[in-house]
Amino acid sequence: MECVLYCVCEAIWRLLATKVRKLDLIYQLEKDIVYSEVEYTIYLERKPTYYIINIILPCSLLVIVSLLVSHSRVVFIYIIIFKLIYKAT
Repeated sequence: MECVLYCVCEAIWRLLATKVRKLDLIYQLEKDIVYSEVEYTIYLERKPTYYIINIILPCSLLVIVSLLVSHSRVVFIYIIIFKLIYKAT
C-alpha cells in the first residue's frame, strides 16, 4: 500500500485526503445477519506539471519548429527568385 501511495503522490497526482468509513448494514429480509461494508474515499488533485511537460511544451516546440521551417522556405524561395532576376538583368 505504501508503494502505491508513493507512486500516486509523486507522479501526476497530489493526495489531499483519505477517509475510511465502516458501515454495518442490517437488511429487512434477514434481520439476524449484519453485513459490514468498508467505504474508502480518496481525494486527489492533478498536478499542473503533467500538462505543461507532456502537452503544452511539445506543442509549443512543434509550432516554433514549423514556423521556422516555413519561414526558411519562404526566405529560400525569395533568394532563388532574386538570383534568377539578378542573372536575367
